[in-house]
Amino acid sequence: MSRLYLNVTYNVETDTFEVASNIKPERQSDVLADFIHGQVGAGKDESAPAERKVYSIRLQLDLSDDTFYVKHDCGNKGLRDGILMRVLKDLPST
Repeated sequence: MSRLYLNVTYNVETDTFEVASNIKPERQSDVLADFIHGQVGAGKDESAPAERKVYSIRLQLDLSDDTFYVKHDCGNKGLRDGILMRVLKDLPST
């Protein structure tokens, strides 16, 4: 099974992030945008957001069936997706 990954570490206090990935830098924004687009209409997450200074999100894309998997410590999907949209804003795009 071949998986692409994009790990994001986001610091709330400094509004900065680091990305570690095996996706070509010029394609990272495409993969991230595809994931975020797939979340639209998924419904509201009533879970309480976690209060942290630094959040970690691991996004994986299984290339065998184009399925996304995500692990995060944000507490809810709204916060997770907000952080990912913030990251997407500053990633280079093609």
